Amino acid sequence: MKVRIQGTKDECLTFAEDMKHYYDVRYISGFYANTRKNNYSKEGRLYCEFNMTTYNPETGKTITI
Repeated sequence: MKVRIQGTKDECLTFAEDMKHYYDVRYISGFYANTRKNNYSKEGRLYCEFNMTTYNPETGKTITI
């Protein structure tokens, strides 16, 4: 699964670090600042990819999708 996260640099990086505790993270990009002609913004984005896992109660195993 691919996710785009938007916010300030601190918000994005904190969120990405927290996700490492809950999900199987494949990839986290660097922070891309929002830059537009004649516009200043403290916000930006980063991109994350996660392996999605599910638990099968019949087999008792976790499966990566």
